[in-house]
This record gives sequence, structure tokens and C-alpha cells, in this order.
Amino acid sequence: MEKIYIDKVNRYYLVMAISIPLVLLLILTKEDIGISVYVIVFLLTVLISFGKPLLFNNYVKYNKYSIRLKFKGNKPQSIKLENIDKIQFLKTTLVIVLNDGNIFTFNIKNIEILSLNTLKEMLEKTLPEKVENSIAVI
Repeated sequence: MEKIYIDKVNRYYLVMAISIPLVLLLILTKEDIGISVYVIVFLLTVLISFGKPLLFNNYVKYNKYSIRLKFKGNKPQSIKLENIDKIQFLKTTLVIVLNDGNIFTFNIKNIEILSLNTLKEMLEKTLPEKVENSIAVI
């Protein structure tokens, strides 16, 4: 069984991901090492921060406005939370129905139950109230 990596992104996420390694590098080095080292550290930090979806097969990234879902065997999808009408957890599929009638299906066959429960709880906390009542586990 596989796990889902869930990542909450807030406004300070990018600032922290970039500034902490640079500040540590400045503190730990006592001599002038040149701008190229700082550029390399910056690029590595950005790669690591934004490369998480490439490293994990099952990845959910969300904030208070949208959610990005990527499950093994499916193409990543970004969905605005305000557009979600209904969510159904079927036995092997996650179905998200939008207000305009579009339907997104994700294969969740090999995902462990604990990860699915964590995802369900996260959706209940993040989604508007009208959608909270329409999350169904079948």
C-alpha cells in the first residue's frame, strides 16, 4: 500500500524555502565564497521545493484557494476549491464533481486507508461548508 504526501502551502512557504538555506550559508561561511555559490544554493533550494511532485507518486498540494492532486497513473490536476460541488471516495476511485459539470476521477486503488482518511479530513477542513456536507465515502 502507498501513502499520499500532503503539502499545505501558505504565503511564507516560498520565502522560507529560499531564505533559510541562504542565511545558513552566510552564517556558516566566514570567507567570501562568491556569488556563484549563492546562486547554486538558491537553485537547489528551488528545485527541492518545487520538485516534490516529481518525487512522489501520490501528491496533494493545497492552500485556501486551490488544490493540486496527482495520483499514480493520473495526470496532475489543479482545481479551485470554490468550483467543487461534490466529492466521492469510491472503493478504488476518488471522484470530484465541479459546479460546471466537469468530473475528475483519480485512481486510489493502492492507497492505504490512513492516507485516504487524512486526505478526507484535510478536504473537510479546507473546503467551503456547502461542499463539506457533500463528501461521501461509498
